[in-house]
Amino acid sequence: MKAVIINEFGTSDVLKYVECPKPTISTGEVLIRTTYTSVNFADIKNRTGNKAKANFPMILGLDVAGVVEE
Repeated sequence: MKAVIINEFGTSDVLKYVECPKPTISTGEVLIRTTYTSVNFADIKNRTGNKAKANFPMILGLDVAGVVEE
């Protein structure tokens, strides 16, 4: 899977487009094959450090459209 991640807070320079392993899901969760995503205001606030707690690497792109795969 491909993702846009950050490993630290900062400007748009900290955005990295990377290949990640396919996520595993737990009971009660679904796996979505994302076809479209966007960067919204919450993603920008997360990238700039205006979020109380952060776990890095952080995948950005809270809004998605896609198909349930599992």
